[in-house]
Amino acid sequence: MLNLQILGNDSIILRKKLKRQELNTNS
Repeated sequence: MLNLQILGNDSIILRKKLKRQELNTNS
């Protein structure tokens, strides 16, 4: 269970980073 939660948190962080990169490239 803890491992799944950690993986979920990591995926959310990665998505946020990708979104930030997309915003930077668009602007």
